[in-house]
Amino acid sequence: MKTFFLKKLYFHINKYLEENKDKNDIRNGLPIPESAIIKQSSIIGNVKVGEHTYIEGAHIHGPKVTIGDYTTLNPDSIAIHSDKAAVVIGKFCSIARKVDIQEWNHCSKRLTTSFFPPKTFGYNFLDYMETKGDIVIGNDVWVGAQSLILSGVTIGDGAIIGANTVVSKDVPPYAIAVGSPSKVVSYRFDEDVITKLLEIKWWDWDMSKLNKHKELFLKSNLTIDDLNGLS
Repeated sequence: MKTFFLKKLYFHINKYLEENKDKNDIRNGLPIPESAIIKQSSIIGNVKVGEHTYIEGAHIHGPKVTIGDYTTLNPDSIAIHSDKAAVVIGKFCSIARKVDIQEWNHCSKRLTTSFFPPKTFGYNFLDYMETKGDIVIGNDVWVGAQSLILSGVTIGDGAIIGANTVVSKDVPPYAIAVGSPSKVVSYRFDEDVITKLLEIKWWDWDMSKLNKHKELFLKSNLTIDDLNGLS
């Protein structure tokens, strides 16, 4: 009899999980484009979601978050917190699982780092948070799994952040940064290629131009000759 009831309980639990696997908690003040795909995520505040984004297993909270077109937040457990300053993620970015983008920290200059005073005495929670400013992630940036990005940081276009990296300072465009704290170990391309890529800004091309130059996306080890004369 006990086995029967356990089987029945597990059946209903699994049924509930299956029925709710793709449900979201959307309490957003801004419209979400129909082209965006969002699964098992919470989006709370005023989050600007771009066209053709893919967001799965993410918790995004704050009044000042922007996610660019075609950016992917891969499952699971990605957290983006923005309460005092902005978090801006560009176009065509790839954010891997368990990445934490943390715009604020507990205040270290008061009697306690705890949120006990605002919870108990009704003080403003924002007064118990401190920030170094906006987090800006450029276009075509890949952030590896379980990385932490802290406030006041700018990650340049085309950069790669290795897995388990703590980003506490700026990362130049097309740099590859790893470690805790992050350190630039190399660059994706030669300097002349990087300069040209920052000039052409392919991520701002419309779809007709992307189609026209689609062969560029198949090339490895880009050279300046591949990029010169694009129109």
